[in-house]
Parts: sequence; structure tokens; C-alpha cells
Amino acid sequence: MHSDDQVTSRRFRVQMVAYAFFIGVIAGVLSIVFHYLVSMMNGYFSGLYQKQALLRFMIPMASVFLFMFTHNVLLKKDTRFGVTAVKHELDTIDRRLMIPNKVFVKILNAIVALGTGFAVGQFGPTVHIGGAIGSNLGHYLKLPREVVRLLIGCGVAGALSAVMHAPLFATLIVVEVIFARRYFDYIVPILLSSVVAVSLDKLIYGNYSFIAFPDVAKIETVGMAGWLMVIVIAIFMGFLAAFYVVGLKAVSALMQSKLSSNQQLLLAGVFTGIVALLVPQTLYTRLDLLVTSNGGMFTLGSLLLFLVLRFLLTSVQLGSGICGGNFTPGLLIGLIFSVIIHRVMLMMGLELFTLPHVMMFSIVGMLSGFSHAPLAAIVLALELTGRIELIVPILTVALIGHFVSDFLVKENVYMLK
Repeated sequence: MHSDDQVTSRRFRVQMVAYAFFIGVIAGVLSIVFHYLVSMMNGYFSGLYQKQALLRFMIPMASVFLFMFTHNVLLKKDTRFGVTAVKHELDTIDRRLMIPNKVFVKILNAIVALGTGFAVGQFGPTVHIGGAIGSNLGHYLKLPREVVRLLIGCGVAGALSAVMHAPLFATLIVVEVIFARRYFDYIVPILLSSVVAVSLDKLIYGNYSFIAFPDVAKIETVGMAGWLMVIVIAIFMGFLAAFYVVGLKAVSALMQSKLSSNQQLLLAGVFTGIVALLVPQTLYTRLDLLVTSNGGMFTLGSLLLFLVLRFLLTSVQLGSGICGGNFTPGLLIGLIFSVIIHRVMLMMGLELFTLPHVMMFSIVGMLSGFSHAPLAAIVLALELTGRIELIVPILTVALIGHFVSDFLVKENVYMLK
């Protein structure tokens, strides 16, 4: 067994680079497989729902009964998942809590939830996969606790980078959120895992990313009116991010105080099925549909309805313990709100930014606000759009969104139990 003093040795650093490379490959492959399975199920069930309306209620209910079985029998009511599970693993680093069979069951639940239209996110399961790879490899090799922490970070970064094609973002989200701004000396091997994983994914799939962002036009000059609008958007996104955090916490607390774990899952299934029957568009709200909605696909009232329903669906489903993430749902809520903002701007005759510009600002403000990770938010926007000339407006939105959300609520979304 290695001693902690070896962590600083040159030989051991070379070993860490090798581990980071290996984890980048494994995390990248498993993350790609996970998202491929989710995509296949999405396509199958969305087509099925269009043919048979009643299945929109029956399939979510059937999924919930599967979740109840795994939750009570296989997982023994172990509900930690995604970022929360990885952070708990880091806090109790001497014990291996992300046991492979439980990880498999939780990821299977996440695939079913995402594939059948539940309003949870893919970010959480991706983080869970990466963290589990690093933790199990570290404990299997009986490495020192500091090295296990590093391998967990490498796994998370590699898994995220493979599917988001944003290696710098993946690295920073690990440092800012997973490590809570500690262990900055780990950044090089974590970045290596990110680069290895994204290179592998590009080799297999090309430039596909599960956040496919529209082209953002170049802006020569923002102008005074444009700067005022940037500030307004940032403030709105800060408020929305704070509301998202508080809302998730309040709904979860209310459900836990009034209902048993099985009743919570049944409520999530019934609510999801009813919403799917009445407003099927809320099941799969895609980014491309939000972009085209500016041309009139959805009315302003429909967008407001989608915003409320997506928030309620995500809150109830995550509050019930369904395996999924809160990252992607938070961004999606912000994107829906950005379409509303842009529609109102056009109604007022303020053609200051295109819809993709406003959507980009919403991602930055929302992510910076609900995760308290402004650097990661800035880098994600730049990696998604490639518009380095917009760095100052992006910085402005990130800082204001973060300050507004932090002023209103000190917690970020990953501090919720």
C-alpha cells in the first residue's frame, strides 16, 4: 500500500498521469454508451407516445413501479445520486460507498427515467458514472486517499467532457463544484482525462454534443441599450436561478414531510402521466424546438406554461428520489425563459440580440447562479459558441447572475439533500 508521502514524488506523478489517461478512456466510453442508450430510448418512446396517447400515462407509471422495486429491494433506500453522491464519496474517502452493483442499478434507473420522458437531467448520471469509475479504481488499487480523490475528479471530468465536448468546462466544474474550489493542484491530470475523453468521443461520433447549441452571430458593438439589456437579462437569470434552488428544496421538503418514499414515487408517476396526457410537449422539450419557437411554433402563453410545468415536473420527480440530474433541467428552464425574454423584446421593438445570443446569456446566468460556478459557466459558453469577442458580456452576465443568486440564497443546487 502506498504512503501519502509518495503522492508528491516524481514517479508517482507519472503514475497519476497514466491513471488519468486510463480513466479518461474508460469514463469516455461508458459515458458515450450511457448517452447512446438514452438517445435510443428517447427516439423509441417519443414515437410510441405519438401513436398511443394513453401510453404517456401508463409508461411513466410502469417506470415508477420499477423505481419502487429497486429503491426498496436493491438499493435499500440509498437515494444519493450524481453530484451529491460523488461529494459524499469525497467526504468519506476512506470508505468505498459507490459500490458497482448499486451504481449499475441507479444508472439503469436513470436510463429508464430519461428514456421515458421524465424531466430529470443527464448531467447527474454522467457525473455518477465518472465518479464511480475513479472511486472503484482507486480503492481496488489501495491508493492513498488523496489519489482516490484525484481519480474521482478525473472520472467525472472525463465522463462530462466526452458528451459535452467541453473539456475546460468539465475540468472547472470538477474544481468549482465537486471539489468546492479545493485541490487546485489536481487540475492538470483532470484536464488530461477531459481531453482524452473528448478526443475519443470525437473520433467515434464527430462533433455531436448533447448540448447542441445554435450558431451565435458575431456582434461588432453591443451599444448602451445592449449593455442595459445584458444587465437586465443577468438580473432576471440570477432571480430565476435562486428560485430554482429554493423551489427544488421546498418541494422536496414538503414531499418528505407528508409522504412515504413509495407515496412520493407514486405521486411523481401520476403527476408525470397526467401532464404527459394533457401537454405532451413537456416530455421532450428540445433545444431546436425552442429556437424555432421564435418563429411562432409556440405562443407566449404556451412558453409560460412549459416553464411552470417543467419546473414542477423536475421538482416532484427529483424530490421523489428518481435517479437523474438537476443540471440539464435547470439550463432548460433558463432556456425557455430566454425565449420568453426574447419574444417580449421583439414585442417592444428592441431588436438588440438574436435568440441564440439571449439563450447563451441565459445559460451563463443560470449556471453561474444555481451552481455558484461562474468560471465554469463562462468557459461553457465560450466552448459552445466559440465567440471569444463576447467575453465581456458573458463575464458580466456570469458575475451578476452569481451575485444576485448568492445574495438571495446561499446554497447552490448541489447542497440540497
